Amino acid sequence: MKKVLLSILLVNIFLFANGSDKPGPLNPPNEKLLIKEFAHLTPGEYEKMTGKKLKLKQKIALKIYQWKLKRQLKSEVTAKQKRQGILSLIFGGISILATLIAIAAFLPGVILIGAGSAIAGLILGIKSVKGNNSNTVGILGITLNVIALSIFTLGLMALITSSVK
Repeated sequence: MKKVLLSILLVNIFLFANGSDKPGPLNPPNEKLLIKEFAHLTPGEYEKMTGKKLKLKQKIALKIYQWKLKRQLKSEVTAKQKRQGILSLIFGGISILATLIAIAAFLPGVILIGAGSAIAGLILGIKSVKGNNSNTVGILGITLNVIALSIFTLGLMALITSSVK
């Protein structure tokens, strides 16, 4: 317990030892520097561009800011991912409608269309979310297709059990 308290105390002393030594906002040194270039700058290159020597806290703050910037750049949804997410959502809607119509009207051909579109929509949804978890349309498409496949499975199980009796 003493070690935990001591380490917390040391971290606080390190972070807040000198109030005037705050890292402050780190902005790109000139307007023509691209965000992607800024995200890959080393502290030494940043010092050369600004002409100021960075202290340890500022170097750490620079690296943390660059890490957050890189994560934000990665999380942008591409046009291809957006299109795949929309198609996944459309296939999910088609599959739910086809499956429900097939179960209500006992049409075996339509239920295969529903299952096929659900599988296709699920694949497209997974592709749209791959590497990017902020694609809401892709996540909704995956959810809709999983629901459609669940309905298909339940309907298939009901069909099998009713034909066995």
